[in-house]
Amino acid sequence: SNQLSAEIGIQAEADASVWLQRASGLPNILNDVMWNGFEFLAVGDGGLIMRSEDGIAWSRVNSGTTVNLNAIAHRGLGYIDYFVVGDQGTVIRSGDGENWEPTQGQGPEDVSLRAIGGYGFNILIVAGKKEGGADTAFIMSSVDRGTTWMIAEDLPQSGRSVTGLQQYMDLDWEGPRVVATTQIENYVDDKDARVLVSFDGSTWIEVVLSTESIA
Repeated sequence: SNQLSAEIGIQAEADASVWLQRASGLPNILNDVMWNGFEFLAVGDGGLIMRSEDGIAWSRVNSGTTVNLNAIAHRGLGYIDYFVVGDQGTVIRSGDGENWEPTQGQGPEDVSLRAIGGYGFNILIVAGKKEGGADTAFIMSSVDRGTTWMIAEDLPQSGRSVTGLQQYMDLDWEGPRVVATTQIENYVDDKDARVLVSFDGSTWIEVVLSTESIA
């Protein structure tokens, strides 16, 4: 998920080199959008959720919350659940993209959740940062689709927040691997890029990337 936000509308055009503005004048900032194979869902500040079948005609749905929503994902095969995370440890879900409710388990209120991922049918991982002071990375995982959550303890901390999650299966089938991207808001070294890596969603190691070849 791209966590860069801007006060823009939604645009759509079959030709990727030409963009037309759609749904202009939205009341809030949009933070993330996803395509599930048959419709788009976009989330943003102030509890904003919008959906569209074609990217041109959009309608707003009631999220049941007014907190800023930062990322959206879907899980499942056949039966799909949608999950959205946001500020104040908010996690909400929907079975149809129209009707939303909080998951039984929620994150701490002093946490801004910025990313969501997972693997398999039931396992979810959400991440972000603790609010206040220097950025402090935060990750929690669920093995029952959000009913209960386990907070990852002893995360490597280098004044960074987690901005994205991506999971994949090793080619040798050793199991899933999850990579979390990080950012530091007041950085002084633009070549100090880092990710967090986990094989189980609960234990994480920090990997410092070599960016010396970047112009």
